[in-house]
Amino acid sequence: MKPDESVLRETENHPSKLFERVLGGAITISSIGGELSNHLSRMTQEILAWLKGNWENYGRIVSNLGELSMLFLLMVPLLGVWFALVQGNASYGIDMITYFMIPFIGAALYLYVGLQAPLDRVPAKGNVKIGALGLIVGVIVDVVLFLKFVQYPWVLLAIPVLGGSLGYGLSVHRAILRKNDIESHMAILVRSIGEHVRSTGDNLYTAVTKLLGNKSFGKEINAMLRRYLILSAVEEEPVPESESWMGKTIFQILVKADREGVLRYEIIKRLAEFADAYYDAVITKKRSLYMFLGSALASPLILVAMIALTYFVLNSISNLAQVPPIQSTPGVQFPPQVQGLIQFFGTFQNIGQVIQSMIPGLELAIVEVGIIYGFLLAKGYDGTIKNTFRVFELVLISVISVFILQFVILRFIG
Repeated sequence: MKPDESVLRETENHPSKLFERVLGGAITISSIGGELSNHLSRMTQEILAWLKGNWENYGRIVSNLGELSMLFLLMVPLLGVWFALVQGNASYGIDMITYFMIPFIGAALYLYVGLQAPLDRVPAKGNVKIGALGLIVGVIVDVVLFLKFVQYPWVLLAIPVLGGSLGYGLSVHRAILRKNDIESHMAILVRSIGEHVRSTGDNLYTAVTKLLGNKSFGKEINAMLRRYLILSAVEEEPVPESESWMGKTIFQILVKADREGVLRYEIIKRLAEFADAYYDAVITKKRSLYMFLGSALASPLILVAMIALTYFVLNSISNLAQVPPIQSTPGVQFPPQVQGLIQFFGTFQNIGQVIQSMIPGLELAIVEVGIIYGFLLAKGYDGTIKNTFRVFELVLISVISVFILQFVILRFIG
């Protein structure tokens, strides 16, 4: 069997029809002597349009998920109180929330986001050693606090998570920022190289030497250009490493075209159009995820607001229920409807104490929510769970939220 026929047979069995059109069309056009560059240019535009639509649809799905998860947060305090009232045990109610419902729903949310997420290559790696060191330091601090009788569950959970997530994920977060900076400025660089080559006829090395330091390229692009100039002295194909596959691929094409003597304005122009279209797809994805980003960052504060509101309302009902039972006054009789209402309020006589005993568990739930939304934000918005810096951000917001809850309860409600 001829090589062309073998490739065509493989494309027929490939699950992606888009891949089948790219490869199958290229072989067919090449075999009849057609213009292969036009076919590849059209397919590139089609692939980028598909990518943009796929990312935009993903953003809508995740944003809707964020809204549904907000509804769950609004229900958490009421569910805890309901479990406590049904069982007549405050610890049972809060244990159901903190040790079962929140972890279970968090795992389900992450699984859903992970299955829906489109492929987005993020080559950054976390720093395992520093992450482990941060976790160990956090555990040591927990032991010291525990021995000093500082045994708040939310504190004992938050400190190791803050240390481990910051140590591991900070390098990943910085790599993602570098990747974003390169992708946002790559089209400007390529167009500048194209115009310079067209007007002067210089090769790539000379063009980069003259363009280096241009502020419109951004910090990371200029760093990439410096690495290219250094590698040019020691390597035949000096392609600098980059966190952005798009940036590295474009630079690799420029280097190969320059080495083969075919670095023309038309080629550079198409590369610039590709960089523009790809970045437009990235921006579309991020724009569609703004609602999810905002709801995730605000989730601990929203939970605090609902806990405080629930505490205030039920504590007020509890105060009303402390009125002496007037239905037992001699000679006073009430209709059955009024007696039922009085009995209903009587069930809330101890609700204030129940809510008060649930506060430590609800504080732990706030930190758990921060951890869950940190992982969701890392996977859904940044494209990788390795960016545990998002967990650090959300847990830090959760810690601040717990202090706000304590202040509100002591100052305005307690």
